[in-house]
Amino acid sequence: YELYEVQELTNFIAEVDCRVVAGDVDASCGLVFGQQTDIGFYKFELFEDYYRLFIVRAAREPELIAEGNPAGVVQTGDWNRLRVVKQGERIRVFVNEVLLADASDDSYATGKVGIATNSYRDAGGVEIQFDNFMLWELP
Repeated sequence: YELYEVQELTNFIAEVDCRVVAGDVDASCGLVFGQQTDIGFYKFELFEDYYRLFIVRAAREPELIAEGNPAGVVQTGDWNRLRVVKQGERIRVFVNEVLLADASDDSYATGKVGIATNSYRDAGGVEIQFDNFMLWELP
């Protein structure tokens, strides 16, 4: 993942446009937030046929907060806008303006925010593009 290094945020809206050019269901793009070095972070990950919001903790297995099938929301092979809105313990994740999950967790009250990719192919062949990363701090 790549982080916005200027500051840590507590309440914010983060958005990015993402497109999987090659790799199909083996490739994901996402947003990370609440990132604290050597402690952990949240990750919202989107695949063509699956999404998940989870916590990555240092030296522990990831903890799932929400997951589902974004069928009818994801535009396969085209740009998709991912959005995370975090206000206190409330975390909402959207794809293309559609709310996918509304969760509550207080593991990481503040931290850095950034974009993320992942490939679950053994032999590569994945290409992902990002555009229009935007970040707003909320009161």
